[in-house]
Amino acid sequence: MRRLIHGGDAARLLGAPDLSAAADVDALVGAVRAEAGAGDAGRWVVLSGASTARFSPHALSAAVLDAAAPRRPTCVWSADHEAAWLNTLACEAARSAPFVEGLAVEAVRRVLPRWTLETWKERLLALQDALVAGGVREIRDVDPDAAEGWRALDDDGALRLDVETLLAPKGLRPALLRGARPGEGTPRARLIGVAWREDGGGWSAARIAEETALAEARGFAVVRYAPSDVLRRVAGAAPPAASS
Repeated sequence: MRRLIHGGDAARLLGAPDLSAAADVDALVGAVRAEAGAGDAGRWVVLSGASTARFSPHALSAAVLDAAAPRRPTCVWSADHEAAWLNTLACEAARSAPFVEGLAVEAVRRVLPRWTLETWKERLLALQDALVAGGVREIRDVDPDAAEGWRALDDDGALRLDVETLLAPKGLRPALLRGARPGEGTPRARLIGVAWREDGGGWSAARIAEETALAEARGFAVVRYAPSDVLRRVAGAAPPAASS
């Protein structure tokens, strides 16, 4: 069965503590403090798994996270990645409030460190090891930023997964303008279409219908998904000296 994943999230969180078991604020803050203490000042701390049912928007204030990670911008994702808590350094970077949810979380994504191709390869290779160890051999990646890394691994002869890559809706028209076509890429990492959230992701029904028709007219698959369908955390070890 082909698994739907977010390659960037899964690769970034590989080896990071899972906060889903944190029963209270003290336990969660303790995990943040331990992770923050293991890296250099200025490097992002990115953790996931916090329950929005268990922790209110104000439970993890910027001040609370500042005390746990005073020298590092810190983002604590909810388990579904539909919300995030930030410390002051992260708020300043994202020009955001301490708690964001829904479409506003994209402000956080935009300021996370951009990886070089070599870092993508290193991270995705470790992610591949974890996926294969878990019995996964075929994936469909909703993160368009990971596509180049998957292709590069295939070019190097290091890709053991079969990877279908997807465009984000906002990337469809630019991709068509550069001449993108279904199947482009490498034998084991190829573009198949565009991914749409079932809730529309802030797009109007009319615009979704228009973009869907455009994609299908060019032979692209249109993949609709719920955020809960996407695998964002995989058990495994991060690569040595992994960057933020």
